[in-house]
Amino acid sequence: MSRDQTFTSTTESYERWRGRRIQIVEEDLRAKQDRLRESPFVLFRGAPYRYHERFGALLPELAGAPPVVSVGDLHVENFGTWRDREARLAWGVVDLDEIDLLPYPIDLVRLAASALLAIDAGLLALDPAVACAAIEDGWRGGIHQRRPRPFVLGERHAAIYRLAADSFVDPAAFARWVSALPAFERALPKSAVRMLATVTPPGDFRPQLRRRVAGVGSLGARRIVASGELDGGLIVREAKQVPGPVSMWAEPKRIQVSGLAGAVDASRGVAGEPWRRQSRKWVLRALQADATRLELCEAAPGRISAEVLHAMGAEAANIHLVAIRGAAPVKTLRRHDGDRGAGWLAPAAETIAEAARADHREWSNS
Repeated sequence: MSRDQTFTSTTESYERWRGRRIQIVEEDLRAKQDRLRESPFVLFRGAPYRYHERFGALLPELAGAPPVVSVGDLHVENFGTWRDREARLAWGVVDLDEIDLLPYPIDLVRLAASALLAIDAGLLALDPAVACAAIEDGWRGGIHQRRPRPFVLGERHAAIYRLAADSFVDPAAFARWVSALPAFERALPKSAVRMLATVTPPGDFRPQLRRRVAGVGSLGARRIVASGELDGGLIVREAKQVPGPVSMWAEPKRIQVSGLAGAVDASRGVAGEPWRRQSRKWVLRALQADATRLELCEAAPGRISAEVLHAMGAEAANIHLVAIRGAAPVKTLRRHDGDRGAGWLAPAAETIAEAARADHREWSNS
């Protein structure tokens, strides 16, 4: 992709590519285009394709860093909670739609740049240098662990628990919200039916299908909610259609690597998500009253502390530590990071944040 492409032309190219790979809900796509005008932060969150297009040109010194299992779309709102295999409340990255083998700075710079843009928008009350340093330090501490260390909330990680608890929904209100979703009038695609069968308890589960609109970057893709009563309570699952990682659009000859999301879940051990499944075309997750996602617009800016950003950096390290063929061993990451030294993340993030501000000016005037 050419460095001098405008944001508008890049967006048109990406959406054409996405439309060839999944069925687009045109009404939701128009909503996405409007949402991108809200702020540079929202635009940056919703347009990972632009980030991948420009990363190598804007930060060539980082593009050749060792590859790792990478989230690909890491930002400050890509964190949330789930109930793990022991029914404990776990926290971490919840969206792996763009997962791929990529140079490790791609995740860190995107996370830090999103923090800078959130500060611009008044969603975070932190000094930019402090925010970047917290993410960098969290990641650096994480890669010096022998293996991933999941975040299980409760008696530990009190700041994250309090932040998550603010978003918990009353179960009765959650049930009303589910029942108010508009009906999905078609049959659930067979590939999604097969995935649903693997994460639904055995029994007479006859779900109703409903349509959901959520997210920013994924707006336009189908989200189908399957909900129903089983053995005295409500069960809710969501199937989201995905086109494949955006890196495949940015590099057309790239081949999608299978099994990465499963490898991340396996690395979490007991703390993994029991009801999460991801294929090349679908992501399936449980929706629950206490399965929350961080939405900065709903949290008081002062509630997101440097401690939370430090944890985000450490969670990025958890994913980068996943051992899989093609990923650099942890000793390589430590050596590469040591050669660069501390303080590299803030200027790189500011370069990306400034590019996002320029893109927002262009899109807002289009």
